[in-house]
Amino acid sequence: MRFEQSSSRLRTVGAGAIALAALALAGCATGDPPTAELATASTAVDRAAASPQIATAAPVEMQSARDKLARAQHAMGSKDYEDARRLAEQAEVDARIAESKVAATRSEQALRELQESIRELSREIERRSAMPAGSGAAAAQPVGTPVGTPAGTPVGTPVVRPAAVPVVPRAPARPLPR
Repeated sequence: MRFEQSSSRLRTVGAGAIALAALALAGCATGDPPTAELATASTAVDRAAASPQIATAAPVEMQSARDKLARAQHAMGSKDYEDARRLAEQAEVDARIAESKVAATRSEQALRELQESIRELSREIERRSAMPAGSGAAAAQPVGTPVGTPAGTPVGTPVVRPAAVPVVPRAPARPLPR
């Protein structure tokens, strides 16, 4: 009976040792070199570095991307492929973040310019609406008022034109083709 218990324990310990050795070997296995990831990261960093706006708008992100790319290349040389893959992916993300920061800065600038333009137009509308009638500003005519009708003339009022101005009849409106 004692012999059976001891051989059973020995089998359990042996199976555990084999499983532990298999896990250790699997941890050392590095897989395929991440050449595609490294190339993608390198392209992203180069593209971002080529933009002078990124150097001023996102210098921290660009430096981080360059550092991680260099560390990924070093890890690749050391055949630490998992670390190289992880660092290459992080370098690519940092480069894209730098590009996104510049795009966001441009969008914010465009938004500020648009808002300023809207404020200018609003001030112009207020200025024109505050002018008294006949102050020399061209007043907008209501829709349907013939051109040349004095401002303030109700729509539908016959307009007496001087004899020197020929009246050109308008063609009747045609329905649009469907």
